[in-house]
Amino acid sequence: MILCILITNRAGSVLFERFYGVPAEEKKPWTSFLKKLGAENLQYAREEEELVASHRSVFHIVYAGIGDLAVYTLGSDEYDELGLCEVLRSILSVLKDVCNQKVSEAAVVDKYGRICLSLEEVVFQGDLELTDKDRVKRAVKLKTSYIES
Repeated sequence: MILCILITNRAGSVLFERFYGVPAEEKKPWTSFLKKLGAENLQYAREEEELVASHRSVFHIVYAGIGDLAVYTLGSDEYDELGLCEVLRSILSVLKDVCNQKVSEAAVVDKYGRICLSLEEVVFQGDLELTDKDRVKRAVKLKTSYIES
């Protein structure tokens, strides 16, 4: 199961956070752990370079930096490092598409609603749903047209 998607700026401020099946009392420690992990390692990574970690041999983490942001995915069971790489690539693709290729903190804040809808199409209730950015775009368009009517 995909347990968490977290997007922060490089200073560690949380811009987007979704947990799936994680008890409330464990959310803050996970957020702190992921931010610390990124602070220690992302400064040496190339743009969109996927970094991999594990915690207690049960939880898998794949994260990357894009623009002035850090994007983290946390999973367990069938979502090992390889599965989370696919999730992360889909998330990065959707972010670039929604932000018109310039992914930044300002763009995420400006397009927050569309990003939330898009990421909900990528990961739904802890499972990877859509990986193609064009299919995500069509699904979001359907949702927004339904909401507007």
